[in-house]
Amino acid sequence: FMEQYYDNTPCSQPPVPPSDPITGAATPPAQDRPDFVVDSVTDAQSIRSVMGWLISPLFTVGYWVLGILCLVLGLLLILLDGRPDTLSVLCLALGVAICILRLQIPRRVAEKQLKLLRESYGGQSVPMQLVFWPQGLVVNNKLSGGHVNFRYEVIRRLIYKKGYLALSTTAGQSVILRPEDLEANPGLLPYLLAKCPQAKKKGL
Repeated sequence: FMEQYYDNTPCSQPPVPPSDPITGAATPPAQDRPDFVVDSVTDAQSIRSVMGWLISPLFTVGYWVLGILCLVLGLLLILLDGRPDTLSVLCLALGVAICILRLQIPRRVAEKQLKLLRESYGGQSVPMQLVFWPQGLVVNNKLSGGHVNFRYEVIRRLIYKKGYLALSTTAGQSVILRPEDLEANPGLLPYLLAKCPQAKKKGL
């Protein structure tokens, strides 16, 4: 979910742009400041804290449904035959395996993201600058100088868990705000709720 940040070309810290990069045009002098500028860090703790909720609900729910169906089918076969047979045991084993895999998916996905961080930057954290303009958000990678822009209407989910706030877009891009980021900017959460009325909310 964070592959867009993995540009390891070194550069100096990117400044706040003097114009609105969402529209690609200069704004009037009285409006050339963003609504919020947040200096944050994407690290192992934040990734692990919200990864379980960032994975597509269709994918995660589908695993539970398939696993439970296999378990139920295995039990029904045992009840019908009066004793376990090869097919019923196979269904039960498959159901258990699918459920265990579902529990491990968030951890595996998080470890994959952390591996990418280590390969790209030699560590498990990336300093980010989040610039909230009236039209949308610009995410600047302070290590590489790369940036990602998206408008608020493409944000499809706002997820709040363990003090972290995750923004997830239609294309699967995600941004994580830490508890200290929200505490330092108390108006940011209400601002995002107002800017993203179409987004599904979890934990809010």
